[in-house]
Amino acid sequence: MEVFTPTDEQHHVFCDVIDGGASALVTAGPGTGKSRTAIECATRFIEKGELTYPYQVLFLSFSNAAVRRLARSAGIQFKRKQQRLLRFSTYHALAAEVVSLYGRFVGLPRQVRVIDKLEENLISIERGLPTGKQELLPALLGLARSEGLLAFDVLIPLAVSLLSNSFTLRGIIGRRFPLIVVDEFQDTSQAQWNFLKVLG
Repeated sequence: MEVFTPTDEQHHVFCDVIDGGASALVTAGPGTGKSRTAIECATRFIEKGELTYPYQVLFLSFSNAAVRRLARSAGIQFKRKQQRLLRFSTYHALAAEVVSLYGRFVGLPRQVRVIDKLEENLISIERGLPTGKQELLPALLGLARSEGLLAFDVLIPLAVSLLSNSFTLRGIIGRRFPLIVVDEFQDTSQAQWNFLKVLG
């Protein structure tokens, strides 16, 4: 395995994040090692030995393809036992998990189910839901509350609402993910940024 020798800048990131508990923003061009820096930071955080399952390092990205790319990179770097301490996820997948586990606290039924875009479109047509995005969102939120059907576009707003209104749940999630790595932060939407703020 190739030995990783950090640059001075990377070393400062590791010290600030791992030892100082600070946030860091790594900016550089394509192919310059941003993902490698993130993975190495997670490796060193885990190697401190203070993290035990179910507590994990969370790698968040906006797309499944980016998550798979990060996971492949990390698979090279991490020992098998350490992989339990990593969680790769999209914003929407994590929001779906939070809402599924705790949604009853924001008025959702106990049983909820995420629906795909095709099912959302079929339900919208069948029930005559509005077609404009701004008008559709309240209708989809109503569908989630009345029937537990979670459309893609309501996952993050519901998770943000849930965590914003519960100090206890924010604490649970915050403790579960003591280090959060965000891939391609520049592509983060306002809704995703709102979610990140209540996660961290």
